Amino acid sequence: MQKKHYIFGLVFLVCIAVLVILRQSEVLSGFEGEALKNTVLEFGPLAPIVYMLFYAVASLLFIPGSPITLAGGVLFGQLFGTIYTVVGATIGALLAFTLSRTLGRKFVSFGTSTVSQRLQSYDERIAHHGFITVLFLRFVPLFPFNGLNFALGLTKVSYKDYFFGTFLGIIPGTFAYVYFGDSVTTLNPYKIGSAMVLVVVLSLLGKYFLRRYDNNHKDIV
Repeated sequence: MQKKHYIFGLVFLVCIAVLVILRQSEVLSGFEGEALKNTVLEFGPLAPIVYMLFYAVASLLFIPGSPITLAGGVLFGQLFGTIYTVVGATIGALLAFTLSRTLGRKFVSFGTSTVSQRLQSYDERIAHHGFITVLFLRFVPLFPFNGLNFALGLTKVSYKDYFFGTFLGIIPGTFAYVYFGDSVTTLNPYKIGSAMVLVVVLSLLGKYFLRRYDNNHKDIV
């Protein structure tokens, strides 16, 4: 077991080192708003596929997804921007989840952060209530998307519950940010205002449901 711990620790350190090197280099500049938009547009008909691949890779590299989601709205509009973003984010989430479960589940040790403590309390129940728990965590925009991808891989949630909970749970938030990105291109004050209100409402709903869970765990799982 000690040998396995050393191997896991080494792999983890290598992954962190690679991430640090990438962040210090110009490689990740391609994920920034304007650069991403120009890069994706260069692929013409293949632009949607390239965009989804960018999103999937960004999830693995802990690159914030909000700017990419906004770019999706600018590039593809409300409907297709939402579809491509949800697909790309779900693919990235599955890859990160699989990596985390493959390397870390046997050596799981929850930390002391708020998210880690909540996941530890979910762990036993999540095997039986995985879908609703993942759906809740994804719907509430207070939990970091990329962090949850890896953290949930350390729990007992099944692949099926994780996939459907993630896929369905991120749709409202994704649509809100895509709608905001699309509204900026039109410079329509009504659309921009309504998009901002939608984002705020989702955040408030997330806080409300989180408070309900804190008051009574059974309300959610």
